[in-house]
Amino acid sequence: MNTDNSSTSLNVLFIDDSANDVVLILRHLSSSGWNPHHLRVETVQALDAAFADQRWDIVLSDYSMPKLSVEQALQRVRLHDSNLPVIVVTGAMQEDELIRLIKLGARDIILKDSLSRLKPAIERELGEARQRQEQADAESRFLNALDHISQGIALYDPNDRLVLCNERYREILHPIRNSIVPGITFEELVDEAVKAGHFAGAESNPEDLVEHHLTRHRNPEQSFEQQLANDGWLRIEEDRIAEGGVISILTDVT
Repeated sequence: MNTDNSSTSLNVLFIDDSANDVVLILRHLSSSGWNPHHLRVETVQALDAAFADQRWDIVLSDYSMPKLSVEQALQRVRLHDSNLPVIVVTGAMQEDELIRLIKLGARDIILKDSLSRLKPAIERELGEARQRQEQADAESRFLNALDHISQGIALYDPNDRLVLCNERYREILHPIRNSIVPGITFEELVDEAVKAGHFAGAESNPEDLVEHHLTRHRNPEQSFEQQLANDGWLRIEEDRIAEGGVISILTDVT
C-alpha cells in the first residue's frame, strides 16, 4: 500500500468496545492522509464474521474489553490471517504487560495519548506485511518449481532440522512420508526409515545403517548409493551450504 498518497484507502478492523475511541482514531487516520474504511467488533463471533468476505490491511485493538480479551483477539486474528499486523491502541500499560503482548503477536503498542506514533507504526507494519507476503509468494513458487523435478530435494538447517522438501522427496521415502515435516531432524528421519524397513540391510544391522547415513550426512563429500528393500537403488548426494545447513538430493537410479 502506498501511504504517500494523500487519499490512500485503508481497511481497518477495530477490536474495541468504545465507539467514541474509534471515532477519535478515525479522525487521526484521516488527518494523517488515509481514507479509512472500517468495521468495529467487540465479540469473538463478530471478529470471526469480519473475515468472511473482507480483506483487512491493519487491525487496531483495544487492550481491556468486557466481551473479548486481547489474548483472544490476537489468537483469532492470527488464525484467520497470520500475516495481518495487529497494533494495540490503549491507555497506560505496565512494561511487563507490554512485553507479554508483543510475545503474543502484537506488532506494536500505541498509547492513546501518543497517537502521533500511530501513522509511522502503521506505515512500517504495512511495509513489513507486504515484504512477508512477497517472501511467502516467492517460497511458494520455488516449492512449486521443485515439485516438477524428478529428484527428491530437501534442505536441512545448521541444527539438522528439515526446513523444506519437495513432494518427490516424500515419495522416495514413502513409508515415512507422513513424518517428513519441517522440524524433524535428519537423525529422526533416517531412524524411522530404517525401522520401517525401507533400506536393504536394515534387519541385520539397523544401528550401523543409521550411523552410516548420519556420518555421510554430517560430513558430505561425495555421493553414494543405497539399496532399497524393494531392490531399487538411490543415489544420495549431499552438500553443505554457506549458512551451515545441508542440501540433500535423492535420485532413483534403479
